[in-house]
Amino acid sequence: RWQQAIAELRGWFDTQTIHPPAEVRRIKVRFNERVAAMSSYEIEYLLDSISQKMDLLNTPEARDAKAWLGEYLAAMSDARRARELRAVPNLLEMNAAELLQEIQRIDRKRGALQQRQQGVESRQNALVDRAAANRQASADAARATAERLRAAPVQAPAGQGGGKPPFSDVPQRQMSIGVGPMGAFIQM
Repeated sequence: RWQQAIAELRGWFDTQTIHPPAEVRRIKVRFNERVAAMSSYEIEYLLDSISQKMDLLNTPEARDAKAWLGEYLAAMSDARRARELRAVPNLLEMNAAELLQEIQRIDRKRGALQQRQQGVESRQNALVDRAAANRQASADAARATAERLRAAPVQAPAGQGGGKPPFSDVPQRQMSIGVGPMGAFIQM
């Protein structure tokens, strides 16, 4: 029974992606120190506890939580990961009920982060849709303006039925072009 429990525990430590190798070594050393100081009754209790924990860790919910937590932690900086890992209790120091609570806590955190991500994606999609609608409206307005300009004859406002030119109080300049002994010239 002892060999089976330790083999399951070793297998879990080998496949977990939460704790870095140095932390796993530290956990194993502390576990060995605790076992060395235990009575046979305490070792029996430990074996029962390990068996219950392994049963919990082999559930689909626990495997999903473990995989997600590993991916979540892998994307973090070292300092942030270390801070998050302080909140993750040591598997060997908790009982099965505490482990179940931890699995549920991780699942709730995953759900909350997924919900937040969906909200971000929804807002991004709304912004993209709004920008596309604005581009379409601008293109439609430009097309309508171009069609109006092509259809209407172009006249200056002063040329429409006796109107005055803008700034009619300023005398207009007279310009003439001529050719003199030095070549062509423009006179104003």
